Amino acid sequence: MRSCFSQTVATFALLGASVSASVSQAQIQTQPVEIIEAAPPAVFSERSGYWPTQEFSTDTLLQDSSTLNDRWNSVPGVQAREGGSPTLSIRGSAQADRVLKLFEGAALNMADGVGASDLLIPTEVMSQASILKGPASVFYGTSAMSGAVDHRLRYFERVAFKGALADDSGTFGTRSIGVIAPHVSLSGSTRAQASLFHENRPGRFKFKSTTSDAEGRRFDNSTETTRATMAGDTQLGKWHLGARLIAATAEGENPGSLYFPFLSSFQNTGTLATVEASRS
Repeated sequence: MRSCFSQTVATFALLGASVSASVSQAQIQTQPVEIIEAAPPAVFSERSGYWPTQEFSTDTLLQDSSTLNDRWNSVPGVQAREGGSPTLSIRGSAQADRVLKLFEGAALNMADGVGASDLLIPTEVMSQASILKGPASVFYGTSAMSGAVDHRLRYFERVAFKGALADDSGTFGTRSIGVIAPHVSLSGSTRAQASLFHENRPGRFKFKSTTSDAEGRRFDNSTETTRATMAGDTQLGKWHLGARLIAATAEGENPGSLYFPFLSSFQNTGTLATVEASRS
């Protein structure tokens, strides 16, 4: 019995030695690793037909004195609101961090899980918005489980002024003013633009309680937003270089409820800076 066991061990030892000898004598060949990137949503939609991207221009989204959220509410399957969580919902998504907001491809959702702030969305210089309904995590990560919205910049041809003046007889009287200063090189290979925007919402609106005789006009509910945007694109041979910079701040008051007034103030600031380089 012991001799059979020793013969078996010797046989396995000889087989191992022969295999190691053949591996050492053989020439090992390696192949280069090919990295395959995920196709962009537009290409993916053309091939499969799933998750089509809808394009909306500013002429469609921003008409009269309506806000961007007002226009989103007119899109089937999309709900938007000024406050609360989530501020943008696609097909009933109940959490704030399930719809990803982007500006020029740069993600705006914060790491705190409450979604993106409209503070860094310059609607005054926006050309169009692309909305992707349905799971988009294959392109944008976990924050796009219900979809994604990408806002695009508009380059103006000449200096432009924008403004809006509304009274406060209804709900919110929004007053805004903005200036856009573009620059285009003689060769047309370089474009640059700077804009400054200021918006004031006085927040004085009439109220009437349904449970008592309390009525009047509410005060200390104003909000002021200031936003500066800079953008530039240039073509250097086969290389395209682009840069975006947004700096914004918003401050105002929260008056509390009608029966428990508690005045508190807030101030939000945000900055977005992106640099892009691509070769054609």
